[in-house]
Amino acid sequence: MKIPYGSRFLELVLPQEGHLQILSPPLIPPSRLSLRDKIDRAFENPIDFPRLEEYLQNKSSILLVVPDTTRPCPLPQILPVVIEQVQRFCSGSSFRIITANGTHTATSSENLRRHIGAPVFDHWPVVQHDANSKNVKEVGRTRRGTRVALNSRLLDAKAIIAISSVQHHYLAGFGGGPKLIVPGLTAADTTFQNHRLSIAENGHIHPNCREGILDGNPVAEDIYDAISLCPRVFYLGVILNEEWKVVECTAGDIVGTHRALAQVYHRTHLAIVNERRPLVIASAGGTPRDCNLIQAHRGLHRAFRLVERGGALIYFAQCGEGIGSATFMPWFEFPTAAEMAKELIHRYTLNGQTALALKEKTEKADITFISDLAPGLLSKTGLKPMSPPENGLLDLNDLAERRPGLRGWIVPQAAEFLPLPVDEMRLEDKLAIPSSGVDIL
Repeated sequence: MKIPYGSRFLELVLPQEGHLQILSPPLIPPSRLSLRDKIDRAFENPIDFPRLEEYLQNKSSILLVVPDTTRPCPLPQILPVVIEQVQRFCSGSSFRIITANGTHTATSSENLRRHIGAPVFDHWPVVQHDANSKNVKEVGRTRRGTRVALNSRLLDAKAIIAISSVQHHYLAGFGGGPKLIVPGLTAADTTFQNHRLSIAENGHIHPNCREGILDGNPVAEDIYDAISLCPRVFYLGVILNEEWKVVECTAGDIVGTHRALAQVYHRTHLAIVNERRPLVIASAGGTPRDCNLIQAHRGLHRAFRLVERGGALIYFAQCGEGIGSATFMPWFEFPTAAEMAKELIHRYTLNGQTALALKEKTEKADITFISDLAPGLLSKTGLKPMSPPENGLLDLNDLAERRPGLRGWIVPQAAEFLPLPVDEMRLEDKLAIPSSGVDIL
């Protein structure tokens, strides 16, 4: 079978014996509406917000906020429709586009042009948010004390339209929506203070910082709180299917719209499984899911749920852009997750929670990590490095035969949905299941 790896696929030779079951993102029936019709309908029926033509009245300059290249969103198809629609209401409108990079590093002009779409990129100015720039201004503090400092372009804008997909996020519950602004367009210190909330008093990840959970999630609640300090944003949120095509489209207030789409997304991207198994073979899902180690951890985090304690996980993530942050690897100077957790309470740094989450996994399972990263670097994390074969063909018989009974899961798109064992289900997961029920695999 083929499994995604960067922008290409690797061919896997699977063991002939045993029981290996493929887990894929749930199929979402395609809509008969065109993308243009979906966007028009969303603009006509905004949630808790004036209609777009009312919001844009007498505003000739519009700031478009879009995700950076680490987040899947078909901007080359969406942006021309949005711009054309806006120009119907405001003839002669001008646009500036800003990518919500958060603390991520800037990408190349070539990648950005591909991400935005050449016609729009070549016609309108595009800038990338820099969390370490002085071009930010403090607007207040959240109830948890997070200092909110926003990109000045956002504060100076007369009208703001934000666009993103909504998907699971392993700390904030769901990505997209308010997260596009906070921490997408905030100072690094704002991100630091918000993400630090993911660490509980015992030094471990807060139990409510999990995919699918917003209420009671300290990171998500702090982001929603911070949004109340920001200029009002007209938000267009979309849900993508397994082919990254838009299947759901809603617009309006950034908080109300995000909550509405989050409910739909969780219902359509949740797969309940009866058991963990001794072997899991998974991929982050290719570009951009495996652009670097920190981003690839999201899919690893989900695939790991399917591994029984002491089992094996074989994971594919190219990581062509390296680790993803200079603050990540220093945490692996601590030899155990317990020591790392103890230090995190007193000396948190960005991505410390991701380092801890990875370290905990390597102490509970045997994880072979197939990537382009330097083997010596990966070994420091506790992962077992392996380089992809030059011919693109990988025989897994040697790796798999060590697992008794060869019962396992194969997850080619681990970052595209939430596989969840029955015993990990929370109230939010049970409420997401439609009244007709759901197949338990």
